[in-house]
Amino acid sequence: MAAQTPIAGCTYHPGMGFIYICRTCDNELLCTECVVSRHNSHSIGKLTEYVLEHKQHLRQHENRLSKTDIPKFDGQIQENEENFKKSGIDFRKMIADIQRQGEQIKTEADNLVDKLVTLCRYLMKVNANITEKNTAALTKVLGEKLKPQLERCQQVLSCGSNVDVISVATETRNTCTETVPPDLRALRTAAFKPGVVHNDLLERMLGRSGDVAWLSFWDDDKICGVDHKGKIKVKIECKIKVRSITVSPTTGRIWLCVKEDKSIREVTSNGDAVTRFTVDAVPRSLCITQEDMVVVGMYYGIAMFTSDGQAVSDGAGGVCRQEALDPNRLTYCRQTGDIAAADTDNVSIVNYMAGKAPGNEPRVIVMDKDLKLKFQCKHLGAIKLQEDGSQQSKFFPLDVCFDGTGDVLVVENVTKSVVLIDGNNGHFLRTVYIPSGSGPLCISLQDDHTLWIGHVNDEMKIIHYK
Repeated sequence: MAAQTPIAGCTYHPGMGFIYICRTCDNELLCTECVVSRHNSHSIGKLTEYVLEHKQHLRQHENRLSKTDIPKFDGQIQENEENFKKSGIDFRKMIADIQRQGEQIKTEADNLVDKLVTLCRYLMKVNANITEKNTAALTKVLGEKLKPQLERCQQVLSCGSNVDVISVATETRNTCTETVPPDLRALRTAAFKPGVVHNDLLERMLGRSGDVAWLSFWDDDKICGVDHKGKIKVKIECKIKVRSITVSPTTGRIWLCVKEDKSIREVTSNGDAVTRFTVDAVPRSLCITQEDMVVVGMYYGIAMFTSDGQAVSDGAGGVCRQEALDPNRLTYCRQTGDIAAADTDNVSIVNYMAGKAPGNEPRVIVMDKDLKLKFQCKHLGAIKLQEDGSQQSKFFPLDVCFDGTGDVLVVENVTKSVVLIDGNNGHFLRTVYIPSGSGPLCISLQDDHTLWIGHVNDEMKIIHYK
């Protein structure tokens, strides 16, 4: 066995080197004097063996760093840079496509403006020609008939003989008392009513980044972005049970509410569901306005918050709030700024149809941008009939969304259909969709006029909404 080589440096015994370790004292370095003095009867080990163990650990760490960790991070750096280059190419192409589409829209708008202006100028020229001809015809009558008659009357009255007076008077009595003007051509007219410039229409013409619809299932921990063929393009693992989701109309980011901790969360660009704030009551639904305000439907109320959870004022000293018992779904209208809710009034469809909750009235609640009530729709009137001819007065909305004109699409659970009601007063307008199989459960109208309809059996139906 090789002899122990002392390592100089013992502070207790100057000039003595370390050759042992004390395992009892957390591997403290010892000289020979320390062993028999301060560490007598302790568990002693050789320093060389202890160093050998550390060298073996360092070699393993060196091997892992050089062969695994560093190559892995180098690969991730390279992959990250390659992804950045690819995303740069994709974004540059997207920018070029957006600019090209924008130029086309501007060109078409300029062409339309030129067309209307040219039409107006043409009509001005036509009217100038008509006016010229009408003036010539009127001038001819004046010069050849009316003015000569006036001069003759004046002459006879001033210096004519009795015979002349009788002759001219007789002549004028035998003619019409009023000269009929020549046929005149009417001027051409036109009218122009300025259209309303809707940003959503411009967005649809220009196009939008991304072409997926976001779906979630109640109390699931995943959110999926799917294309029109139902293929999942993006999947976000939220790691918490999601009660309801919405997409911000300005940022395009997904917001969600969580029942367990009463949190309102936003999905960031890296896919994390970050808590932005919590609410006092259990959140049931939410939507985001054009001003980035967060409207939350909770048991016993609907309230509006900023993105960091501050209550929003209605401008009159109070907060933006509306009474509701169980607002299962919320939606925002970009055209009008209105907000709608489907409130089950805390009654199940089974008990409601069985008449076990006579005081509960499921309803659609439509509010303005400050959550002030516009109307409540609790029935669809006399237009719904049973097979026996009687009126169907029951109404149980499951979901709502606005169309492009501000009217409200409603999933109605009694008739298992999607109906359209007037966004101003809640009056029934028409039935939009009746399924052949299971009833509809939820709806969403996309910017390209595709209406996504989720069914009870997890089937998703996509139709073109007119």
